[in-house]
Amino acid sequence: MANTALHRSVSLLLTNKSGGSVAAGAVALVDSTTAASFTTTTTAALTTDVLGVVLEPNGIAANAQGLVVTQGYCPKVNLSAAASLGDTFNTHTVAGQAAPHAAIATGDFGEVLGAGSTPACVLWGYPTQAGGGGGGA
Repeated sequence: MANTALHRSVSLLLTNKSGGSVAAGAVALVDSTTAASFTTTTTAALTTDVLGVVLEPNGIAANAQGLVVTQGYCPKVNLSAAASLGDTFNTHTVAGQAAPHAAIATGDFGEVLGAGSTPACVLWGYPTQAGGGGGGA
């Protein structure tokens, strides 16, 4: 049976305030200035905010609502490069993407569950802090 992303995942219904449409698998930053919303970021290895991944199969248009996974299983994350099974990832300098790498690092907020540039993943809920502790690896 296929995983439907509802198996103990934490998903929030948020409004897209990024200024444009975002695709399924895009990295989302829960917005701390507008209630119940998200934006995107171009800050690498962000450690101070709640991060998630867009769950909606057709993405979320600007100013529209949609589901964003913040913790647990997610069927797709958009990466800046191909990952290997077990790689972790943090935010990237390109909006909507995550940067994969082999060793746990500051700002990591998830781990890939397959290989490639759009694998399924597990999100930890919060990014790791300096020193690489926390998270889930």
